Amino acid sequence: MFHLFHPRRPGPVFVCSLDEAGDISRRLRAGLLVSISDPERRTITQVRLGKMRASICPLDFHDIERPAPDMTAPESHHINTAISALRRVPAHRPVLVHCHAGISRSSATALVLATARQLHAGKAPAEAVSDAFSQVSAATPHARPNMRIIEIGATALELSNTNFVQSAWDLHRSS
Repeated sequence: MFHLFHPRRPGPVFVCSLDEAGDISRRLRAGLLVSISDPERRTITQVRLGKMRASICPLDFHDIERPAPDMTAPESHHINTAISALRRVPAHRPVLVHCHAGISRSSATALVLATARQLHAGKAPAEAVSDAFSQVSAATPHARPNMRIIEIGATALELSNTNFVQSAWDLHRSS
């Protein structure tokens, strides 16, 4: 299991679109900005957050759930990179995850990161999953998480005996 370093109460994880990312990240004073783009459209390289700079974790992959020719599918190294970036940010600082539309890749990644934060706060896996889904789905009612990212995240966080994947499927279908 990934163990995060900061013992404070976990800060929130937010989701938005590319168009909203700069403004929202400055208002939140986010500690981490996870910027997900199609590989051919790398968009954000640095965002100023008032007097502070956020750590930026650029991830480049397409919004696909199965590998396809000439497309980059989300892989475990992408999700592990985001989890590793989360480790370096104080746990009380907000995290902002964006992709082009703020619906699929970003909501799935946010669910993985919010769950990781809840696990680090000492919550049991089932409670961590429930709290993360409540937080992200309330803040992002239009979420339709990319199930490939969810499955990779479940493996990375060792959540095979929880309802993490099923909860994501329920959210995916309800949108």
